[in-house]
Amino acid sequence: MKNYLYILMFSVVLAGCTKESNVNSSKDYQALEPNATVAHETNESYSDAIKVTELQDEALYQVEITEDDKSYQVFLYAEDDNKDSYAFYLAEQNKKLAYRQNSIEGSFEVKKGGVYTINTNNKSLIVLSHDIDDTHSSLRLLTIVDGELREIVSEDSDKLINLTDVKAKSLNQRYIQTAHHQDDNNSWVFSTWLLSEDYTSFSIHDESVIKEDQIGEAGLLTEDWIEIWREEEEQYFPYHNFEITTEVIERAKLGIPMGSPYPIGTNISEIKKSNPYFIEEGIVNDVSFLMYPETTYYYDEDNGNVTAVSIPGERMKTTLNEAITIFGEPKYKKQENGGKVTAVFEVDKYSIELAADEDGELSRAFLRRN
Repeated sequence: MKNYLYILMFSVVLAGCTKESNVNSSKDYQALEPNATVAHETNESYSDAIKVTELQDEALYQVEITEDDKSYQVFLYAEDDNKDSYAFYLAEQNKKLAYRQNSIEGSFEVKKGGVYTINTNNKSLIVLSHDIDDTHSSLRLLTIVDGELREIVSEDSDKLINLTDVKAKSLNQRYIQTAHHQDDNNSWVFSTWLLSEDYTSFSIHDESVIKEDQIGEAGLLTEDWIEIWREEEEQYFPYHNFEITTEVIERAKLGIPMGSPYPIGTNISEIKKSNPYFIEEGIVNDVSFLMYPETTYYYDEDNGNVTAVSIPGERMKTTLNEAITIFGEPKYKKQENGGKVTAVFEVDKYSIELAADEDGELSRAFLRRN
């Protein structure tokens, strides 16, 4: 009987030790599990994870980006010795493991400057640039959505084509802009793209085709548009388009130009202070001007007050005949050599002057005090 009790007591102790050992092993295993904020399946193979310290030493590209209030480390890593296969790995900031992002499909080329980031609104985008030829590249956009690195896809199967020697431009809110050359008609194409609210797709917002012999035609620029776009990071091609409606007339009666928050009479120093990124300033036809991509302000040199405002025709994308249909017959209409036409409409103390090219397309609109 004694022997039986000893055996029973030993079995209980042994069982207790075994139970404690299993609990400790479970704790150790849980400490190695990935953080839930990096999207993954709980049964995902640990072969898809690499230590962050290893990636920091060996990754071809790495960047820290933020989604909402969380910071992440993104790594581009060559998975073979020949550097023929690349993959993205994502880790939450200050975590030990990074996880392979299997949602990024397809192959891509990695070269110097071929991967970079741009910031749009409160979102960071990773841009992959793949050379098409010596001057053009196709782009792919990636960002973090719900703790996972995902590709932003085109809604209409459009491709992002950009010059190889300059980055795509991040504009206000959810817009980005690219530029490329069309050899068949010797033109530059400026494309503006709108990202969806959830940053899962993009679509074309505006596309302007400018022939090389038309660039700088207004006589205000000392450089061609493409050179300004290429050389100055803050500058972009006009993309805020609007329709000509009767509201334009009502605003003009108050001295407020189309597409500008500053009425006639605003001091030029106030405009400069609000937006220091103007393209050009100088004097044309004995009048001082300050030029932005969307708007040009003409002002009195003595007191600095704005006397006239003009906007480029690219913002209206309509014809003079269509404008006359809305505004009514102009006070006068003048045709110049080469087919260019100017029409003037009076609105109380102000006048609207519309200039059209030989094809009838609006090339510039002015609002000035009579």
